[in-house]
Amino acid sequence: VSVQKEMSSDKVRELIIKELAPHAVFDATDPMVETLSRTLQSVSGNGLLIIDGLSENTYPCLRELWDWLIYLDHAQPSHKQSVLLLGEKNSNLESSCFSHFKNRANPLIEMEVETLTLKEQKKLLLHSLNGVNLTAENKQEISDALSSCDGNPGKIIALAEHYMNDSSSSKSEKSPIKIHRGAALVAVF
Repeated sequence: VSVQKEMSSDKVRELIIKELAPHAVFDATDPMVETLSRTLQSVSGNGLLIIDGLSENTYPCLRELWDWLIYLDHAQPSHKQSVLLLGEKNSNLESSCFSHFKNRANPLIEMEVETLTLKEQKKLLLHSLNGVNLTAENKQEISDALSSCDGNPGKIIALAEHYMNDSSSSKSEKSPIKIHRGAALVAVF
């Protein structure tokens, strides 16, 4: 689930529920634990929900999601559902949000990912732009914009997607652009 800063809590809650229960009928203003415990009576197998774009407006939904995981811990102790939260370091979010996440048998694991080196940034950008014909002018323009990404892989991929969207709107429909995404982390709890 990719969360944008301007999204309301109801929209974030809707995206998370649709990811976990695609065919559920629900009201996005209802607490997530109620909706998910009703729509997902039995959870089997392994599951990993990745939420990218943490911000302070996502906290209420994350807290509800964590409450659902606590509910699952008691209702179905053998479940293998995990959540990977990705976002920029934010002390306000950490102090208000993560303190709630420690009340679970399977604890929250916090990791800090180093920023990419310039060489790694360029390699990721070129990989993300695979299949796009770039002119020398385009390459210089994108290279200049790369410095604003501060080594953040998510920002680099967003830059590539932004450029590819601009590029695709100027091309005919006969030459589609392929988007390749890379995963930076894999977590199994």
